[in-house]
Amino acid sequence: MLKAYKYRLFPTQEQSDLLAKHFGHCRFIYNHFLGKSITEFKENNRPWNRFEYQSEIPKMKKTNQPWLKEVNSLSLQASLKNLDTSFKNFFNQKLKAKFPSFKSRRSKQSFSVPQNVRIEKGKLIIPKFLEGIRICFHRRTSGKIRSATLSRTADGIHYVSILCETEIQALPKTGKTVGIDLGLTTLATLSDGLTFENHRTINEFEKKLAQAQRHLSRKTKGSNRREKQRLKVARLYHKVSNIRNDYTHKMTSYLVENYDVICLEDLNTQGMLRNHKLAKHISNVAWGRIKEQLKYKSDWYGKTTILVGRYFASSKLDYECGHKNEISLSDRKFTCQSCGRMIDRDLNAAKNIHREGLKLYSTGTVENKRGAIVSHSL
Repeated sequence: MLKAYKYRLFPTQEQSDLLAKHFGHCRFIYNHFLGKSITEFKENNRPWNRFEYQSEIPKMKKTNQPWLKEVNSLSLQASLKNLDTSFKNFFNQKLKAKFPSFKSRRSKQSFSVPQNVRIEKGKLIIPKFLEGIRICFHRRTSGKIRSATLSRTADGIHYVSILCETEIQALPKTGKTVGIDLGLTTLATLSDGLTFENHRTINEFEKKLAQAQRHLSRKTKGSNRREKQRLKVARLYHKVSNIRNDYTHKMTSYLVENYDVICLEDLNTQGMLRNHKLAKHISNVAWGRIKEQLKYKSDWYGKTTILVGRYFASSKLDYECGHKNEISLSDRKFTCQSCGRMIDRDLNAAKNIHREGLKLYSTGTVENKRGAIVSHSL
């Protein structure tokens, strides 16, 4: 099984400059061949062929772009492989991926090192960095190192994600199952009554972000002061992201450790984001990230995650009598129009999701690659 370990890097100034060259050269290869493939398809109807373009890289080093020799050649090839994957995803109708877009120098930067990666004496050793880059080695890797991906955030912090082939021990079975209703007022309500609070992380930094962005808008474009202020804004967003990731990882780890079968709703997050009144709050709670973490952690530790279809009326059905009621978003209490039972809206939905998920689990409706049973519609 493949597992990635992420660490922070502390490169010297010389190493930072060489890393910047790797980011820039790999981005150049990606954008160059993306633009070339678009042009050749329009003019000559020539389809995308990764290996034909890959054979052109050595020729470019000898003629017009000799500066490409400054970086690891395998990283340049990996950049072209990433572009090839983007094209395959676009042509795969099931994935509904967008057409590959050009990479910007102002967004997050990254490049891959497909081989010759090792860690020695607290340093990351990769081609072109023989002295090694100092690494914050807060936990040990397990298994054989397959590859590494180095990245730089918008505020200039460097990270490395090391992919290892390892064996992960399954967690002991607890015999418990649970249904989860994800929401905005409460981030997650479990069918057994436990709740996870929505910390609304972005709200804590709203005033600081607004002030920092106002100062940024007043700075002259291209000036040093504007670049310094841009880094301040980026650091604030990075801090918000770290707080959110820390909370979702702790929550999903708790769920996987304490429950064998986890049922949750397959929410249409992209559709909900079209509601401009709720888009900011939905983005802040990161429902998609929670779902993704539960799926791969269940796969690692021998547990099961079930996605109940998004059209299942979990909020409208009475868990006890099964009567379907009309309920608005403002109603926080569920009152059944048939039997008169009153219950918390989210708890009732979680119980419905739990029961429907176990029904799908017992019938084995759809099985995905990770082994988790998934139902996208009923």
